[in-house]
Amino acid sequence: MATPAASRPSKSAKGTPQSAVYNLQNPIVEKFEDHEIVPHCSPEFQKLLPTVFNVHQCSLIIRGINQGIANAIRRAISCELILKQLKMEEFVTNDRFLQRDLILKRIALIPINQSIHLGARFELSAENPDKSIPLDIKSAALVQSGSDTKTRQFNETFTLFTLAPKKSAKMNAIVVEAPQSSTDPADTPPSVAFRGTAIPLDQRPIDQFAPNEKEPHLPYNDTAVYLKSSSLSFPHDFLIKFGTNGNIRTADLLKMTLSSIVSRLERTAKLIPQTINTGEVSVLAIPNETNTIGGIIRCGIFTRYPDIDFACDCDDTQTRAILIKILDKMPLEQQKVMIGEVLNDAITSLKKISEKI
Repeated sequence: MATPAASRPSKSAKGTPQSAVYNLQNPIVEKFEDHEIVPHCSPEFQKLLPTVFNVHQCSLIIRGINQGIANAIRRAISCELILKQLKMEEFVTNDRFLQRDLILKRIALIPINQSIHLGARFELSAENPDKSIPLDIKSAALVQSGSDTKTRQFNETFTLFTLAPKKSAKMNAIVVEAPQSSTDPADTPPSVAFRGTAIPLDQRPIDQFAPNEKEPHLPYNDTAVYLKSSSLSFPHDFLIKFGTNGNIRTADLLKMTLSSIVSRLERTAKLIPQTINTGEVSVLAIPNETNTIGGIIRCGIFTRYPDIDFACDCDDTQTRAILIKILDKMPLEQQKVMIGEVLNDAITSLKKISEKI
């Protein structure tokens, strides 16, 4: 059913903040659903399936946010969190063909239970007694030290390595935390979520297969009920969807994601007085950040200050910096207030969403 579409903020005196057309201070969370996907197959394939965690499909509707916040949730939940992973500390074997570096990376990519405590240790001791047949060593052989062996922290069907006949191997690993932004595969934890999407519910997509259909002129009217074309709309209702590996509760994952974005926004707020420079073009440089934060700032400025000329760029991937370029000759103090209001709006909105999950 059509819902009232969000209109673009109205113009006014240059640099004057406008009230948002939606209530960022009180977003609405609806229809939070979490479904476990249990695979069904023949007995011959059953032994290859996950033994502890199954895939989950999750969705929820959030009303009263902008594209920047919706996209930030989608991006952060997929690839910008700090997660727990296994790190191999020691590997000893008499099989000369086993490559330690590859096993190190394979161990790091096992999705483990995210509720396990940091520093938990695991041990593996494997031997292939056969004289001619190689033996696949599965993750089931990796046992938590000093723990009930019936309590599994990851699926048991991952192949860690293959032992040659009459060879053996021993391994020690520890649970550590690492950011998904790490450039070293051995230090990059596996994603807990995948296929994240943020689908606007209050806009009508452009139909490229209907070239003869003319777009009617739709005046900006807060009381009108219609779906605007995606070329004109300013959506504020979003369907957030993603899948998980099942190794973390969906509600916990969402709260972790929201908390992570809030922490990054609060860090950005502390940089404002130090990084805005005056001149014909004022530049706010946010180091060690991605377009996740840049998109929140961009949409926030557009909402509160629709008449300000600005650009939001992501610098090269080496410096990982966001550049907010303000083209108006706005006083420095007013620039600080503007960015501060935008960040505060987003922080408040994200905290409210977390409370309602």
